[in-house]
Amino acid sequence: MDVMGMTRAEGAAGAALCALMLGAAPHRDAPDETARAQLAWLDGDAEAALVALGRSPPGRERELNRGVVLLYKGDAERAEAVFGELRTRDPRWLPAARWLARAQAGRGRPEAWDTAEALLSLPGATGRDHFWAGRLLAEHNDLLRARASFRRALAAEDDLYLGWRALADVEQALGDAGAARTARDKADTLYPAGFTAELPPRPPLPEGRALRYRAQYLFLRIASVAIRDEGRVEVHGRAARRLSLEAKSNPAIFFLHIDSRWESYIGDDGAVIAHRNRVNDSSSGRRQTAMDMDPDAKVCTVRQAVDRIFSYELLPLPPRAQDGVSLIEVARSVARVRGSASVLRNVEATWKGTAIRTTGVERIAWGGGKVDTVRVEIAITSRSSAGVVGVIRLWISADEHAIPYRARMDTAVGSITLELMPEERAHEGVG
Repeated sequence: MDVMGMTRAEGAAGAALCALMLGAAPHRDAPDETARAQLAWLDGDAEAALVALGRSPPGRERELNRGVVLLYKGDAERAEAVFGELRTRDPRWLPAARWLARAQAGRGRPEAWDTAEALLSLPGATGRDHFWAGRLLAEHNDLLRARASFRRALAAEDDLYLGWRALADVEQALGDAGAARTARDKADTLYPAGFTAELPPRPPLPEGRALRYRAQYLFLRIASVAIRDEGRVEVHGRAARRLSLEAKSNPAIFFLHIDSRWESYIGDDGAVIAHRNRVNDSSSGRRQTAMDMDPDAKVCTVRQAVDRIFSYELLPLPPRAQDGVSLIEVARSVARVRGSASVLRNVEATWKGTAIRTTGVERIAWGGGKVDTVRVEIAITSRSSAGVVGVIRLWISADEHAIPYRARMDTAVGSITLELMPEERAHEGVG
C-alpha cells in the first residue's frame, strides 16, 4: 500500500519530548473546504487544493494560500498576480511581500530584489527571510550584499547549517580565505559530516503495541507520550517502516493542552523517506507539516500549514537525513553499539546538525527494581518554543532491545523527565 498519495509540538511541558524529535498524519475528518484544501496541500495535490480553496470563504489568507499553491505547481505568473494584488491592498502584510518576492524571483523578474528589500524592512522579517535574500543575491553575483544578508540571517539563527555553508561559498568567491574557513569550520562544528560513515542497524521495537511514557515536571504529571512501530509500508515506491509518536496533555492540567502526532517513514538505510505531523498545543498553536524526500533529485520538499497559512521549501537532501521521531531510532542504534553519530535533522523546514553520543553505562531504579542502561546524549543547538536547548539525556536499556527507559531535558522553566510506565515491564526482556 502507498501511504502518501508527508520543529514541532512544543507546549511548555509536554513539548519536552516533542522538541526532542519530531514529525504525522493530518486529520482525515475535514469538516469544511478550508480544511479539505489543507489536507490536499499536505498531500501535495495542488489541483485538489486549488479546487477546495475556490470553495472556501473569501479572505486574504485564502488568496495567499492560492498563490502559494500556484507557485508550488509552477505557475509563477498567476502566483505573482495574486501576491501583487494582496500587497497592493496591504503593503505592510509581510506574507504577501515574502511570497511576491519569491514569485518574481521564480520568473527572473528584476523587481524581485526591490520586493525583497521591502520585505526585509518590514517588522517581523526573519533570519530565514535574510537567508533567502542572500541566496537570491548570490545567484545574481551580488556577493557583497549576499554576504551581508547571510550574516544577518546567522545573527538571528546561528546554528543555520545551510547559512554557514552559503556564507563560506560567498567569502571564498570574494577572496577572503580566512573568513571562508571560519564559516566552514562553524558549519563543520554543527555537522561533522565525516563523523559517521553509516548508521548502525537499529534494534526492533516491540511489535503490535506502543511504548508509553509519562512526562513529569516537578511533582506534576503533565502529559503522556506513546511511541509505536506501525510496521512496513510503501512510500513513493520505496519500502519503509512507519514510526509514530503521540503526545497528549494531562486533562487535569488546565493551563496546558497538547494533542499532537508525528510520523516518520524510515527507509532500510535508516534515513527518513517522508514525514508527517499534526501539532496542536497551547503554546505553538496548530501546525501541520509534510516532508517528502527525492533521493534521485536530492531534494527534500517541505509543505506546511501553520494556523491554516500555507508555505513550502525546497531543500538540498543530505545523506542519512533525519527528523525528530527517527532521531529516537538513531539514539537506540548508537546505544546498541556504544558509539556516536552525527546527522542532519529537519527542524522548521531547514537542516540542523545533531550530534548523538554514548556517555557511559548506568544502573537506574525503575518499576521497583534496577535496570542496566546506556546513557546517550543528544545535542540540541537551537532553542525551541518550549525553551528546550542544550543536551537531552536518554537512558536506553543495555540489552539487545535498546528500549528507552528515561529521557531528561532542560527548559527555561526547569527540567522535564519522561519515564517508561511500569506496565511496560510486560514486554519480553524489559525490566
